[in-house]
Amino acid sequence: MRRQERMMAEESMVWQVVEEARWMVLSLVEAANPYAVPVLFATGEGCLYVHGAREGRKAALLSRGVACCCVFVAEAEVRPAPEGAPCCAFSLRYRSAVATGRAEAVDDADEAARIAGLFCERYGAGDRSLGDAAVDATMFWRIAVDSLVGKKANC
Repeated sequence: MRRQERMMAEESMVWQVVEEARWMVLSLVEAANPYAVPVLFATGEGCLYVHGAREGRKAALLSRGVACCCVFVAEAEVRPAPEGAPCCAFSLRYRSAVATGRAEAVDDADEAARIAGLFCERYGAGDRSLGDAAVDATMFWRIAVDSLVGKKANC
């Protein structure tokens, strides 16, 4: 990281950014062509979990075990340039994180149900279950985090 003073040194602080982010941008590469999509996610045991349809571009790429880059923003606020300053004197207050890893399809039905529960907890459904039919119709992928870096400015 070029601006070392902005790096978050403690891994627990970076995971806090991940937990506070409401969604992540999942970036993948297919034959040298970038593909990025905002997705909902869940966390557990040092892993990220994503879900989606069993077919489609995202499903095809993730099921191949491609390398992933995941971007999280927990807070961001544009600070306008002060009165009388050049317009380019604006700044950004933010906390963000970037994780990398490889995707792995979750094939075990019990594990898929457990991960579905993580999504329900994270997004406010509490102890409610998605139900077997919904879990069966949904594909889940685990991304084991290889690296996690956090950055902040003006916080």
